Amino acid sequence: MSRSSRSKRPAGDTARGVWRVLLPVLGLLAACAPDDRPLTQLVLVADTDIADIDTIRFEVSESGNPETELAEATRSEGSGPSYVAVVRQEGSLGPVTVTARGFRRGMPRIERVHRVSFVSEQTRVVSLHLLARCLEPSRCPAEQSCGETGCIGRDLTAPQLTSWSGTPPALAHGSSDAALPAPDARVSDAGSDAGSTELRQCGDAGLVDLQSDPLHCGECVTKCTGMRTVCSAGKCVKP
Repeated sequence: MSRSSRSKRPAGDTARGVWRVLLPVLGLLAACAPDDRPLTQLVLVADTDIADIDTIRFEVSESGNPETELAEATRSEGSGPSYVAVVRQEGSLGPVTVTARGFRRGMPRIERVHRVSFVSEQTRVVSLHLLARCLEPSRCPAEQSCGETGCIGRDLTAPQLTSWSGTPPALAHGSSDAALPAPDARVSDAGSDAGSTELRQCGDAGLVDLQSDPLHCGECVTKCTGMRTVCSAGKCVKP
């Protein structure tokens, strides 16, 4: 770690969760609280296969609270995963928003964001690996993040957070070989009735409803024009 900076929270702030970010020292990760209870911790881990990323910054924030905890690590190609421990001291278990950002010469190149909650008296790992394939134009839809297995929801539950084993998990070789959804891939289909939606990622237009969008009616490239300017059930019709 090159440096670690932390925002100041008022003492006794129990309405929100109160935590502190620790440097990545294994002894600290395994430590117990002063009363010998296991610590309630999240270990944020980020590795990358993007060769020119020289710094990874971790951020921890909470909804409705403008304060953010920061920790930053310098790295070199092949240096292995960067990681920090976030210890919950009092108050709510979450959720909190955790972010890993990759920088090159001070300029952000990529980020990964998830929302997670602490698990009482347990140390859980949050994987925030940054992959080269996630730089591609065909990014994930809103409320999803690009990860090792493709696009996944930003909200992670306790079963999705592995227990700390004493070693930060490295990025698996070949993770960038998995394909992202194609730009025109269908994301969901709520049914075939007249009020259904069919969402599809249509290039720069993002996620659109092919059943009702007059600019992308039935297909991404179909635009309702002339007398038929309304899109209904995936077809252009008169208003």
